[in-house]
Amino acid sequence: MLLSVALRRSQAELQAHQRWLSSFVIASRVTSRIHSPSASQRERLPAWQQQSRHYAYHVPKHVRRRQRQERDAERHPQPSSGSPDELQLEQALAQAITDVNIKDVISIFSQMQDYRALHRSATWRICQCLHEAFRRQWKAPPTEAKRQDMDEMVAFAENIVAHIRKGNLAPDCRAHLHLLGFFKGSGAFGSGVAFWHWLENQDDDHVNKDVYGVAIDLLAKNGNPLSELEEIYERALERFPGQFNAYYLAPNSILPDREAPTTIPGIPMILLQGILSARLLRGDSKSAYLALDTALRLYPTETPSRFFDSFVEERPLAEAFPVYAIACRAGNPPSYEQMRRLLTEMRGNADMRSPKGYVSALRQMLLTTYLFVGGGGQLTGNLLNELAIAITKTVRLRGFAALKTEDKRRVANTLTGLLRQLFDIFARYSVTPGIGAFNSFIVNVAGFGESKHLIEVVLENAASIKKEPNHVTRRSVLTAAGLVRDQDLVAESWNELVTSKAEDGQLPDATDFHILVKAAKISGAIDFAKGACIGMESYLTEEELHGIYERLESDDAEAPSTMAAALDVNSLLSQLKVLQADMVVFHDRTVDQPRTQDFGQQTPPLTILPPPEELRLPEIELRQLYDEMTTEQQEDANGGQPALAPFQGLDRTISETNLPLGQLRYENWKMINNLLAWAEMHDKAYEKAVDEAIAAGVAPPSRERVLKSRLSESARSVGLSDRTDESGGTAISSTDLHDLGESRNTIRRLRGML
Repeated sequence: MLLSVALRRSQAELQAHQRWLSSFVIASRVTSRIHSPSASQRERLPAWQQQSRHYAYHVPKHVRRRQRQERDAERHPQPSSGSPDELQLEQALAQAITDVNIKDVISIFSQMQDYRALHRSATWRICQCLHEAFRRQWKAPPTEAKRQDMDEMVAFAENIVAHIRKGNLAPDCRAHLHLLGFFKGSGAFGSGVAFWHWLENQDDDHVNKDVYGVAIDLLAKNGNPLSELEEIYERALERFPGQFNAYYLAPNSILPDREAPTTIPGIPMILLQGILSARLLRGDSKSAYLALDTALRLYPTETPSRFFDSFVEERPLAEAFPVYAIACRAGNPPSYEQMRRLLTEMRGNADMRSPKGYVSALRQMLLTTYLFVGGGGQLTGNLLNELAIAITKTVRLRGFAALKTEDKRRVANTLTGLLRQLFDIFARYSVTPGIGAFNSFIVNVAGFGESKHLIEVVLENAASIKKEPNHVTRRSVLTAAGLVRDQDLVAESWNELVTSKAEDGQLPDATDFHILVKAAKISGAIDFAKGACIGMESYLTEEELHGIYERLESDDAEAPSTMAAALDVNSLLSQLKVLQADMVVFHDRTVDQPRTQDFGQQTPPLTILPPPEELRLPEIELRQLYDEMTTEQQEDANGGQPALAPFQGLDRTISETNLPLGQLRYENWKMINNLLAWAEMHDKAYEKAVDEAIAAGVAPPSRERVLKSRLSESARSVGLSDRTDESGGTAISSTDLHDLGESRNTIRRLRGML
């Protein structure tokens, strides 16, 4: 059977969990309120999120009193002293904000007469609601209604800005941060830039270091030159110096204690993230990686996910994957969306002409998934579907169609075993495959694998976990029936498709007829197809009818192309055996500990490319260089910089993945060295390709095309079953080592220290 008992059991557990979660959410909405964090809660916050005051600056009593009163008023807002109608509008506005109903928020806000009566936190909550509504709307499919909704939200944001500038709404840095972020995301750059230019000239009630960070990101997307953005970054550090922020955010700054968490409160990480994104967008990859190095040095386990997301979005896969991997290793995985983005890129880069190349991509996808869950990420059904579909499409490799039937079935059986392993692994997370995974299995493994019995097996297993077949399922069975050349099954599956559509008040469409004709011609059921096409003239267009009749009357049997020579089936099965070994490692490591993994005892591969030759040093030499560059070598250890207070509170010297912070910082330092070298190599390769294209008088190739070609030449097959050294890279021998002095100088040069 394709599905195990454990997977069926997980279906029942998942349903029970969903009922519990629904009850929990309802109860939470009733009781949730905004409270200030307790002392223990503040202790668990990253230091950069804790509030701080200016270094060596005493806050006057009257200022502290006002701040305390504002916090109390925000936690316990008093009813408006306005009319009953105004009070009712305020209450309706609060409810609309809670529901993230932006249309009601816009409508209610337009009816208000006195905005000054609103509590100062209302500005923030309105803007927060606007930003969240935009994020949700952005994920929806593009439609005319969506465009109109976006235009309405932009107009509303501009209206809010106008009221803030007039003084009708109390200033709030949190609100301004959301507004700038909204203008950036919606593409209303002009409105956002104009608002920022006004904001920067206001007092500190209007702008803080976080607002500067978002503004830099906005201006980068607007196309402002990097030199201007670097100047804004420096102005922010001068205006909000904090506790020597400029020093600790500088590349290659030195921490007093590399083994302990950073306890400096208020380090402007959003500001650092803003300039990092700007550098990436403007092609300054070296400075961007040095900014990431700074973030990882300060907070190796708590660096905000936006830092990693930027590299996944902007840099090639060979660089994006290691950045993603070091985040997972620290127990701080990037967002789920970025993980899916990586999987999609890996799948898109897969070489369908090479069994080794394609299986290598599958191994990378499985490794990416393992690192995500091992770092604390949550697995989902959509993720399982993507992995399962990628595995089933192994049969689409060039030359597979030319194999003998018995060889196709050998591959189909191997793929079935792989999918069974995959489903069993996800079952322990209460995740079951969706109907899309079964549909892909039917067409690819059962159909192209010419294994008719697997069609029935798949349908039975889908029914066992209550996955109802849909129209796509019936189309898939029809396609597979043609591929296995079973005329009776072609007729049966077509009739089921017609019946199911009729039950939904639908008629077969042009796509259905095309699938029928193709299946009928492969299997020889031409007469049945001609009879089934009678009557379609009454509702299909002339263009659709022409395409169907042209295919029906052609002499081509439309079997899968056999022009390519048959691939080496033994080579393919050998590659799939390696993928099976990866599955076994995934299974064994998560059977007793399904969640966060102990990366202190594991060394999964963290790179796709081999380590740069010019950086290869013996571990003892590399550690010595690290110590030289990250510790104060003079007797005056502080060098005029502030000494940090000893760390107190919770013991966070070890990551959630059981790695000491000192070791994490060292491993991250090594990886940044590699990334700096790879980025330099990739940027030079692209510049060379552009220069050659210009010299030849042709259009320059895209960066993606150049780097994808380079990746296919230099990438290696990596997976969970590989043996790696302690740093997560393939072990090297003494004969591979580069000149020691030259390697040391190369690292210093890449880090801007030569």
